[in-house]
Amino acid sequence: SFGLLSIRFILFGIVGFSGIFVQLFSTFIFFSVLGLPFLQSHISSVVIAMTSNFSLNNLLTYKDRSLLGKNYFKGLISFYLICSAGALANVAIADFIFENIGLWLVASLAGALLGAVWNFIFSSIFTWKTR
Repeated sequence: SFGLLSIRFILFGIVGFSGIFVQLFSTFIFFSVLGLPFLQSHISSVVIAMTSNFSLNNLLTYKDRSLLGKNYFKGLISFYLICSAGALANVAIADFIFENIGLWLVASLAGALLGAVWNFIFSSIFTWKTR
């Protein structure tokens, strides 16, 4: 622990930061390359980023509590459920910003940042049972 910040929080933050890039890259591919509507592109990208974040957190952040086999999939479902409120907030703010200013990158980034804090707090408590 570094004072107020635990190593786990720092690793979770690094993984979360990688998830922002996964989400932005996926949104770029779906929206700008494939031409799908923004909302559909963004929702798909949120799910991809959540899956990436769960997998990396399971491998790195919670290595001491790593979920394997059927427990991996139970944990993934738990992570989806726990992060769903953060994901809904992410999608809502992104959709609002996109509809009002039309910049997909700003919209997607704002959504990702909003969901990050929720996801750390609740997934650490419920998915990997740190409390």
